[in-house]
Amino acid sequence: MRKRYASESLNNWPRRRIAALRVAHSLTNLFDMPRSPRAARLALHLSRSFNQGFPKPAPSVILVFIALTAGCGYFDDQPLITPHHFPDEFSRRHGHFTANVTGSLHDDVSDARYRLNDGDWQPLPKVGKRVSGNQFTLEFPVDTLLAKPEINRLEIETETFWRTEISNYEFIYNPDPVDLPRLVNWRNADLVADDGYWEVVSGDDGEARVRPKSGFEGYDRILIVIGATGAGRHIETDLIYRGASIEKHGHEYGFGVLPLWGGRPDDPGVTPKRGWSFSLAWYWNRYKGAGNEFSYKHGSEKPAWVNGYRNVPLLENGKYRLIVEVWPVVDADGNHLRYTQRMKWWPADQKEPAHWQQLSDVEGAPLPPGEYGVALICYRTQVEFGPVRIDPLPEQIAEEEISENVRQAVH
Repeated sequence: MRKRYASESLNNWPRRRIAALRVAHSLTNLFDMPRSPRAARLALHLSRSFNQGFPKPAPSVILVFIALTAGCGYFDDQPLITPHHFPDEFSRRHGHFTANVTGSLHDDVSDARYRLNDGDWQPLPKVGKRVSGNQFTLEFPVDTLLAKPEINRLEIETETFWRTEISNYEFIYNPDPVDLPRLVNWRNADLVADDGYWEVVSGDDGEARVRPKSGFEGYDRILIVIGATGAGRHIETDLIYRGASIEKHGHEYGFGVLPLWGGRPDDPGVTPKRGWSFSLAWYWNRYKGAGNEFSYKHGSEKPAWVNGYRNVPLLENGKYRLIVEVWPVVDADGNHLRYTQRMKWWPADQKEPAHWQQLSDVEGAPLPPGEYGVALICYRTQVEFGPVRIDPLPEQIAEEEISENVRQAVH
């Protein structure tokens, strides 16, 4: 996302001087120092006061000078927003699958708000499981976006004790259908996150890999691989498990691929959104294994789940291969019946297994038919993902669908 400029309100210079003067007066009270009658003149007419000179300045004047120097100099150079993922372009979105930007605020920011395309100002959301500390995630539904060639303009206003700043960003929304096949190589990639802070690193073999940025492992770190499409898909990637952050975040962790990512269903106006709609192929330490899941949750409602796992060992710094396929199943008239997903997970130094683990959503968490993206997910873990290959799969007629018996756990 291209940052155009950061500007300061015209009335902030005297406001910051006055704020600095208040700090200086507070300091004089703290140290029980007498106030100089020239302190106020210094705060409002700094250059004039220096021209007049004062050979024996009172301690309070010195404190005013220090406060003004801090308030009008040092803090001006500190960015109030650190962008994590502000991409230049978003690919196709659908339904609850939103275009998100993520970042963090300076510790001194006391208030922040934003608006898109000259719309109404909204408070910057900073609470919920998905964001912590000074981090934020902004979610833009597809009906709020201007399609290319129009340019979307995002303004974020931040305020500190010293100043107010407006940062302006621009991005393009491309609603064109997502073409498959697609090979996503992370080198020079403009990362698009649903949540969290991700980075590209060089693997031991020199290949570009992507992972949550060190220190930012947490709840549902999700990185978008492709935008929304209604096609079935065959996905291949490899993963290197570096470790879990359970000491900091809790005892459960997992990582893998979201072959169907449908965003976060929730009530209008709620942000950060609380729901989810997805299929999942990952390792989950609750079951000490790898498996498939489907889940749907609207807002604060109770989620629907269905899953099936196979016990597999997990080694720190171990490299694993993952192949997953998911496709819509229809009846003879073309009416949607269900989604079926199957996967293979194995250590990269071993032979690919012959058998699939398979699951259908109608067993407990039917997903709405439509268009879904593909994403990577880390839950309280540090994992490095290699390139992701996505090939199209056709929808299948119910009578032609492959069926396998797998152990399923439904909750």
